[in-house]
Amino acid sequence: SHRSGAEQELRGLDGIFIVLPREERPEDHVDRDYAFTLQQFFLSDEGAPVMPFPPNGLPFNTFTMNGKTRDAASELPARVGERVRVRIYNASQGVHAIHEHGFDITVVSQNGHPVPVAAQHEVTTIDEGPGNFHEFEFTPDKPGKWLLHCHFPHHTANSGMSGTDGAPVGMARVFNVTE
Repeated sequence: SHRSGAEQELRGLDGIFIVLPREERPEDHVDRDYAFTLQQFFLSDEGAPVMPFPPNGLPFNTFTMNGKTRDAASELPARVGERVRVRIYNASQGVHAIHEHGFDITVVSQNGHPVPVAAQHEVTTIDEGPGNFHEFEFTPDKPGKWLLHCHFPHHTANSGMSGTDGAPVGMARVFNVTE
């Protein structure tokens, strides 16, 4: 709405809007397509409303993807050999080092501009600055549960917490790749 934008965005009123072409070109076809908005919030107490600005200069203490922490989100299905596209938009005020376990990823667009095929290369981590948008793709070659997460440890340990067996609870998702 652009009214009280800073407050609305810092309370989570933002996200990705994707416009797809009427006809898909064969070279653009993917088997799975996931989109994530990276967000950070300040929570003072469990069950308390999100504070748009941390008090007394404190840092943000809760990091999410699509407003959910890893422990609150379901696993993302994929199959060996499928072409998977992931779209990442950083709606937060911080930089996030988005890292995929198990597979190299290929950045195919940045901020809405396709990366020419000749310039594409495989990486394991993307530095996602505030307001930036990337699309990357990968093709799983082995089954398993593979973590996609921000590589800054405090962004996956919201308020210093860990999940079951030390699993990340913050800005993370798990791809469940099956045969």
